[in-house]
Amino acid sequence: MVVGALIVKHVEGLSDEKTIQAIQENPYMQYCLGFPSSRRNPFSFQSCSSKFASVSIMNSSTC
Repeated sequence: MVVGALIVKHVEGLSDEKTIQAIQENPYMQYCLGFPSSRRNPFSFQSCSSKFASVSIMNSSTC
């Protein structure tokens, strides 16, 4: 889910907050990201984004 959200964020050029909003409002994105159809809790990307941002920065500097 997180990798898909990061892809959406970078392809669409969105901030973390706008990415969350786009995923919450778009059932097609939710389906493609693997959300169960009965999910009631809102998607939280902020807790994961800082962990993956530091990893992606470290990986991009080695290329």
